[in-house]
Amino acid sequence: MTTSLSSSFLFDRAAVVTTAVMQVSAASSVSEMERRLHVENLLRDEFDDVKRQAIADRELGDDDA
Repeated sequence: MTTSLSSSFLFDRAAVVTTAVMQVSAASSVSEMERRLHVENLLRDEFDDVKRQAIADRELGDDDA
């Protein structure tokens, strides 16, 4: 079984997430706990998006069978 989640898609997404995390960590005006929570929420959202995309790709693949 193959998915349409290509390695270039994941690399590009990783670059975007890395930039966002670096921006959050550079925000010295907020506490360490606030930065941590922001990064956790960002990563949860990203993981959820990838999971939803994988499920959608799998369902599309099932339709082709």
